[in-house]
Amino acid sequence: MESLLREAREQYELPAIAAVAVKADSVLGTVAIGVRRLGHTDQVMRTDRFHIGSNGKAFASTVIAKLIEEGVLGWDSRPIDVFPELGSSVHAGFREATLQQLLGHRAGLPPYKSLKSIRSADRRVDKSDSPRAKRRAFAVWLLQQTPDAAADIDHYSNAGYAIAAAMAEEAANEPWESLLESRLARPLGISLGWGQPARVDPAQPWGHEQKNYGIGHAGQQETKPEEYFNMGPLFGPAGDLALSPIDYAIFLQQHLTGLKGKDGLLKASSIRYLHFGPDGYALGWRKSNIHGAPARTHTGTEGTFIAAVALLPEHDLAVAVLVNSSTPNADKASIEVTKAILRLYLPSAPKASSSAEANQPGLLPGAPEE
Repeated sequence: MESLLREAREQYELPAIAAVAVKADSVLGTVAIGVRRLGHTDQVMRTDRFHIGSNGKAFASTVIAKLIEEGVLGWDSRPIDVFPELGSSVHAGFREATLQQLLGHRAGLPPYKSLKSIRSADRRVDKSDSPRAKRRAFAVWLLQQTPDAAADIDHYSNAGYAIAAAMAEEAANEPWESLLESRLARPLGISLGWGQPARVDPAQPWGHEQKNYGIGHAGQQETKPEEYFNMGPLFGPAGDLALSPIDYAIFLQQHLTGLKGKDGLLKASSIRYLHFGPDGYALGWRKSNIHGAPARTHTGTEGTFIAAVALLPEHDLAVAVLVNSSTPNADKASIEVTKAILRLYLPSAPKASSSAEANQPGLLPGAPEE
């Protein structure tokens, strides 16, 4: 793995790249190569935090599943059951929307993937309100609007996770940020951060984006974390988490453990529901197929970091790759390195003998989901 990452960093001219490969009961490898910030010499470490973008949806769905085990919510809970003020004002297309549809991108909500749309949503809420109040106000407003798509059709949306988080807050009477800590981070002994890691601690990895002027390393420039737009309180539950490769490994092992039929943070039945139900679609993950085996994958970016993850239940194997850059090179590197690491640990996997073979379709999404 270390050799793969060193080659990828040089080939794709990355500031830093990190990766983990795990089985349910063992860590196969955890590697971090490169610098935290271009033009500086501080080396990235396996304990450094990387922003994972929409890969955070798997964390959100895990917290929701924990609340369902506690009886606070049900997979068939509807926003109108939680927000009584909606009443008859909810749009007919959202009246029967369920929690599982919100997490599975099947509620017909608009995507809210672009910076422009996210900022427009921010203008719908009171700036002086708490994050929890903002999410509730946004959820109530959005559910009165016209659906963007028919119900039960795959239609990717960050808004579904914003509404699901607001429902969880209301049902548990606890802010989403606290729910993540109490139901996931603390029990697993991991550390989660919000937004760009360097925004809180300048010694953490900095994000980098495409440089459109002058001469720079791989056309990249660092992004000042205090100036770059983060997902904010409305869409934070959909993709504004940062964590270290080591902590990511612990999270992935929990899912592999459940898929092997063993209880952990969640009951094995809850983990299986997240990956295989209802009707076969995943909650917080994307269905895929790798070398003929069912897989759960996801990619994510907030604009300056990129993350890719692949989990193969039948092989008891999960791999995650993290890069502190969002250039096209970084995008390609995250996907290709994930494929290469999978080939290391899948004895039956074909070895890539050419760039065409290395880029075979269907292994992982080709572009990050924001």
